[in-house]
Amino acid sequence: VKDMSELDKITYFIRGLVSPTKEVQYRRCTTVSEALSVALEYDRSHFRAG
Repeated sequence: VKDMSELDKITYFIRGLVSPTKEVQYRRCTTVSEALSVALEYDRSHFRAG
C-alpha cells in the first residue's frame, strides 16, 4: 500500500501486537518508528528471560 497514512500504519501495527504489548496505543505514538520503539522497550522490560 503506497498511500497509507502514518496513523493507519500505527493502527495496523498495534493490532498485530500481543495483548499486553498493546499498551503502545496509550502512548499516542505519531510514527510507526516510535510505536516500534515503545513496543520493543515494553517487551524488553516485561518479558525478558531470566
